[in-house]
Amino acid sequence: MQPPSHAKECRKLTSGFNQKQSSRHITFLFLLCPICSRFQHKMPSCIVKGCPHRTGQKDKFPNVTLHNFPKTIPKIKNWLWQTGQYGEDSDAIAEEILQGLKTCRHRMCSMHFSENCFITLGSKRVLTRNAVPTIFKPQTTPAILAAQEPGPNFPPKKRKRVENVGKPTTMLRVVRLVSSLVTVGTQTDSISNNNATTTDCYKCGIGIFCGKKQPCFPKGSAVQSVSSLEADPCLIKRDHSYPVTFSVPVKSTSELDSELETTKQMAITKQLSTLSEQKENIHQRKFIVFEEMLDSLLYLVKCQHNSNSPCQSPIIEIKKKIDGTMLEIHLSCMAGHDSLVWKSQPLTGQISIGNLAVASAILLSGSSFTKVDQMFKLLSIPLFSHTTYYTYQKRYLFPAIDIAWKNEQEAVKNDMAGNSVVLASDAQVDSPGHSAKYCTYTMMDVMTKKIVSYKIDKVAPGKSLAAVEKSLLESCLANLLSEGIRIKVIATDQNVRISKMMATKYPSINHQFDVWRIGKSLAKNLTAASKKRKCKDIGQWISPITNHLWWCSQTCDQNVDLLLEKWQSLLYHIANKHSFHNLKNYRKCQHKPLSPQEQETRKWITAGHPAYSSLVCILTDPAFIKDISNTDKFCHTRCLKNFHSKILKYRPRRILFRRDSVHARTMLAVLSHNKNVNRPQATILVPKITPLAYSEKPSKIVFPTQKSEWLTKPVYESGTDDHLFDIMSDATKIVKGYLIHR
Repeated sequence: MQPPSHAKECRKLTSGFNQKQSSRHITFLFLLCPICSRFQHKMPSCIVKGCPHRTGQKDKFPNVTLHNFPKTIPKIKNWLWQTGQYGEDSDAIAEEILQGLKTCRHRMCSMHFSENCFITLGSKRVLTRNAVPTIFKPQTTPAILAAQEPGPNFPPKKRKRVENVGKPTTMLRVVRLVSSLVTVGTQTDSISNNNATTTDCYKCGIGIFCGKKQPCFPKGSAVQSVSSLEADPCLIKRDHSYPVTFSVPVKSTSELDSELETTKQMAITKQLSTLSEQKENIHQRKFIVFEEMLDSLLYLVKCQHNSNSPCQSPIIEIKKKIDGTMLEIHLSCMAGHDSLVWKSQPLTGQISIGNLAVASAILLSGSSFTKVDQMFKLLSIPLFSHTTYYTYQKRYLFPAIDIAWKNEQEAVKNDMAGNSVVLASDAQVDSPGHSAKYCTYTMMDVMTKKIVSYKIDKVAPGKSLAAVEKSLLESCLANLLSEGIRIKVIATDQNVRISKMMATKYPSINHQFDVWRIGKSLAKNLTAASKKRKCKDIGQWISPITNHLWWCSQTCDQNVDLLLEKWQSLLYHIANKHSFHNLKNYRKCQHKPLSPQEQETRKWITAGHPAYSSLVCILTDPAFIKDISNTDKFCHTRCLKNFHSKILKYRPRRILFRRDSVHARTMLAVLSHNKNVNRPQATILVPKITPLAYSEKPSKIVFPTQKSEWLTKPVYESGTDDHLFDIMSDATKIVKGYLIHR
């Protein structure tokens, strides 16, 4: 808007000044002139009515910043709707704000946004992309809108007092959203006045709307039917300069109940979405902050005692309270105000999320509290006590691990349902020597290499390890059979009690012996025989003999006769005889013809050799022949030994754990094994840093102590333990009460 012609007269007074003086005096005259002062350029201020913040107030409000509106109409209208001050004019005002974004005329101050709406970019503090204002001062006492439609000769822009008017023909409905509450009101007789106030309630003396289910009516009032009426005084003052009524049909009670139910559902949905965002607090990034650097930051904070006009006094006292890894800070300013109470971690009830996260990390990583406590002491980082750690374990961590294990069990059993299953089982004692206390019996699916069941029992002084293994195997089998799992073959060690139980109680299950254990026992006997006098040549045949046992079981096509004949051919082979016509199914060695040099360098053990009788005694032992007769299905527990190595990560042999901790750590080992058992072999993705070609599968060279020679092993992709994050989230849900472990 251009200044009126009156301003031209003001400019004539400055015609004798130069350019700088002229502009200065024009501004001075505009400030003095009551007419021209209306057209001076106003500095941008907060659009919220009643908010005192504007630009140019850095000295008075140093922590308040003004921010521009978004660049889309829906977001602008959302900001306006949140203020509760713009009703029907929100569309027009939103268009005006959108047009004025280039000049930045319309702003909203930072006092109306919560802290999570801001991010720091360099030295600036800006709003996030989806920031929405939610902090506004409570409105003054609601005024009651009472109006009546003017007559045909009603003078414009002039108020008229109405007294004792009859019942109007139209109904009044005023709607305003305040904290998701829709208020609708009707009245039959009312008086509108510029200075109208709420009269006292006839029953409670408070007012027409005192929060009761049934409306209260003021003394002497003509109002006869009111549902719920609330109006904003600023809207009345702006939109209703004279009495007016709206002809709007009133909704029925069922429609109002439907609207109220919808509003409640929206509030519940919003609350649940907020909870889903907060449940991942345990996975947020954490940082190590030195106390000196934290104090230097806190002394820069100014007192915010009064939100309307902050105290801004400097901080002179910092009080710290430590609860485990959580730090609680109380700041006091020079004026004696309690300026700020700040906690370094979010809370769930009385439990710190950071303390729960540290306790979870100790258990889920397979570590012990003693080692972590010592590490924290070396770093001068406070930590909770061991009793607190064991309390968190028992109440939150063990239940979360048990839930994950039950879900894994359900998934594995669903995969096995309807199929014939081949299982391999073996026992493990958690500690070496005579200090063994617990025995863990594990069953693995031979086809998928996944652990399907396990049982743990305590080894008592009057109870042998063989008896404990038998009872644990029987318990595992009963559990799986009760779930409807069809077990066709099971492989165990050569335990006599287990063999007898399988023959009498489970005759329908084919009982096989573990080839790996038989080969290990055979190698042990051959090693002992090689240490006898004149039997040293047996030492070079130990590895070929055990490999031959594996080859016989693997290539016999589940034919026991062929398996035994292939094993008997070993006595001819070690004597440098490679054809044997006295056997029915296997008459010739399948290896390539040996060169003369190989025949000379190999130390053959013939019938005249001193070690021949000892070797024949071991290879043709009746008990040993009976054992290898039960290996025709080629079942072994070699992969199960890899799982036992995984258990050592969570249950070290040298540490004695309680029974509940043994169960929980075994579950963690099972979950980690099942998640990573079928990892593919790694491939080369960056050929520049290795001589291997792109996509070539690398390998590594190892020197196992059992073989005493260098071996080549494939390199697999690194394992993933993402399920541990889910366990931490479940522990948080248990703390909050969202998840119940039964």
